Amino acid sequence: MKHRLKEIITARGLTLRPLAKEMEEDYSDVCRVINGQRKLTIEWLLKFSRVLNISPSEIVDLDLGLPSTCDQALMGSVIGFVYEACDEVGVTLGPKELASWISFIYNDTIRHNLSVEQTRNLAFSIVKATQKGAA
Repeated sequence: MKHRLKEIITARGLTLRPLAKEMEEDYSDVCRVINGQRKLTIEWLLKFSRVLNISPSEIVDLDLGLPSTCDQALMGSVIGFVYEACDEVGVTLGPKELASWISFIYNDTIRHNLSVEQTRNLAFSIVKATQKGAA
């Protein structure tokens, strides 16, 4: 997955050690992700997005055969639906679980050509099932 992390960090005049500390990640791991030596997973994408206070779609350039603006809009919608469902249901997901569900919902939406409403319903059903499993 292509990303703009180096460009964004440079444009903001940020240094990597404080960034890594705020992400609660090892400096060398953060450097590897930024330099493309380590894969930018959805978990990493969400961490960078949170710390840089930007949308994940501003960081990545997804190439799934659709126009990138469609990919970015879909990813943003999926992330929004998952967070909306978590807030409504009162569930707090850890970063790995959150990244896993976002990835699953995004891929399922693409694979089954789900509508916006179907994607939202999928996100809510997964979060509700997660809540029941935690109870």
